[in-house]
Amino acid sequence: AVILGLDFAMAPAMNPSTAPRQLIIGLDAMEWDLVRKWAAAGKLPTFDRLMREGTQAALSTIADRLPDTAWNCLCSGLNPAHFARYFYVQHDPETGGMRYMPDDSARPMYFWDYLSDAGRRVGLVDVPHISASERLNGFQISWGTHAAHGPRFSTPASLLHETDQRFGRHPVGECDSVASEPGKKALRLRLLKGVRMHGELFRNCIA
Repeated sequence: AVILGLDFAMAPAMNPSTAPRQLIIGLDAMEWDLVRKWAAAGKLPTFDRLMREGTQAALSTIADRLPDTAWNCLCSGLNPAHFARYFYVQHDPETGGMRYMPDDSARPMYFWDYLSDAGRRVGLVDVPHISASERLNGFQISWGTHAAHGPRFSTPASLLHETDQRFGRHPVGECDSVASEPGKKALRLRLLKGVRMHGELFRNCIA
């Protein structure tokens, strides 16, 4: 899954034409050993440059124990106890049974909510496993989000319809159950098509 975060007109007093922009790209389940290998082989020149000229470090994460909470923790800076959501199906202390916890069950303050409150404009595309922001100053869309547990959405609401009209539905669909070799080859083609479509969508959003 690919996400895009943009911090547009940074502060109201700044000239939007000269204000710096921040871009955050997150890749879900990306294997760094392969990225380093392919970057060194010249197959990923952009990543190679980012790693050579930027800063990188291994981060501690709860993804190995509570994988369904990783994106909420990353984007909010909180551990799962703050929003009481650990798995998509978890124990319900009120009934003693099990409870389904879709993506919009956790509603912490994300970093883009703080940016919005500070008067900065933010754009979000396909951030995995998070809820829609109710205070966003900008736009948000869940169009091709990987393994989403909940309906697609956008802010403003018309953005999702406009995206479907222009690009169609994201081509990947369900991928976790693909097991056969023909199925894997077909999935690879859909993934590559999805990458190209995401690039077009990102460029359209920031135009």
